[in-house]
Amino acid sequence: MATLTHSEVPVRAALMHNLRDAVIAAVLTALVTIPIFGLHLERAGARTVIVPHWSTVAWACALVFVVQLLRPWLARAWARAPRIQRRA
Repeated sequence: MATLTHSEVPVRAALMHNLRDAVIAAVLTALVTIPIFGLHLERAGARTVIVPHWSTVAWACALVFVVQLLRPWLARAWARAPRIQRRA
């Protein structure tokens, strides 16, 4: 096992923290989107059946995971973006 240098420890801890937050956000997204987007009621004559649409839930979870994982980088990029001066 390779030893980490002093400067790599905070980077690794930050990455693990961001990864944990991204996983938690994706799980919460799944819990919210499954009943809303994942399960659809369809009428078939006198019968009503629940048809799952898991691809919508998977796309929502993947999107939230990626955005949460990249959030610190996006925040730094947004802070460095040039500001437009408004006229008074």
